[in-house]
Amino acid sequence: ALDGGNEIYPDENYAREIMQLFSIGLFLLNPDGTRQTDSDGNFLYTYDSDDIMSYARAWTGFTLQNYHRGNLEDEGGEDMVDPLKIDREKRDVFPKTDLKGGYIGDGYPLCADLPNNMHLRKGATFLVLGSKSNPEQQWEDPSWEGDATLTRLELDASSSPLYDKLCVPDPTSGDCTFPGKVVLDDNLTYDTPTLQSLVEHSIDEVRTIKVAGGSAPVFYEYIRPPCVHKNFFDGAKKVITGNIVGGVVSDSMCADPHTILAAGSCCAASSTAGRHLCNYAGERATFATAVEKCFSNGYTHCDPHSWSATLPDSCADSQTYSWSSGGCQVRAKISFETHQIARVDYPDADSAGQRIVRKYLR
Repeated sequence: ALDGGNEIYPDENYAREIMQLFSIGLFLLNPDGTRQTDSDGNFLYTYDSDDIMSYARAWTGFTLQNYHRGNLEDEGGEDMVDPLKIDREKRDVFPKTDLKGGYIGDGYPLCADLPNNMHLRKGATFLVLGSKSNPEQQWEDPSWEGDATLTRLELDASSSPLYDKLCVPDPTSGDCTFPGKVVLDDNLTYDTPTLQSLVEHSIDEVRTIKVAGGSAPVFYEYIRPPCVHKNFFDGAKKVITGNIVGGVVSDSMCADPHTILAAGSCCAASSTAGRHLCNYAGERATFATAVEKCFSNGYTHCDPHSWSATLPDSCADSQTYSWSSGGCQVRAKISFETHQIARVDYPDADSAGQRIVRKYLR
């Protein structure tokens, strides 16, 4: 786990007490409450030291919300209902075992196996945000909230099938009624070149959607279905983020090219100065989509030596994750003490010959 940029072991005592004192107890029990035993008559424990270590990592990343709820009758307004949130930069990203020999997340699909345009398929869920433009279940820069200069994903009111599902016009006034929750009851049909050219069909995933259909636009958030990432995979690609100073990339890492994780690193012909390309602020894509976007806009896909000071950045975030043209090796590290396995990313060196890996992308 990370705390203030330092790698530390998570607190195992809290994880142990949750199991021992507040949930499953020390011993496996029979339906009548007696303790289970093995063939030699020894009591069977519910967990061991490995379980404690894994469970401790499941609790990493929690930090204070740092905001006040408006619906509490409390003079100070402090949030004592849900005071914690997960800071993704401090979260342990490696797999956690369960108590039955499997892993937390078993049974969920791989994120890399999700079909294209999940947001247009049966079961896709959208929650209304009202006038709030930032998502609530995914992280975006808080300063983006209400910033009218940012490019938001906006649907074509005249032709978009998804617009019809989110707007639901009033039969009398024609104004959108904006249901609080929309779940697609069937796959939406985009079967003509015109429909397939619409922005929501040409991107890998949506985050928030701007719907204009009344006195003021309303935003919806797409609720991405739960899925799991592999920590070890073939064909890894190099993803970069942060500043590039003197050719030194501040952070590089490996990522599965089939997952929707980053924008593209695009350079003009005969240039090593890069930019990001997005259809809307904060967009992420698979490696193939990001590369195609570079070429279709007249750029090359590159491993930039710097970020361009003249080319516009349509992603609105110079710190965004971006797929580079560099390669990356996913290696394994095994602890001789605990026999646990960790991942070590070994990206291609940047133009200054350095490899700085600070975190893992999720």
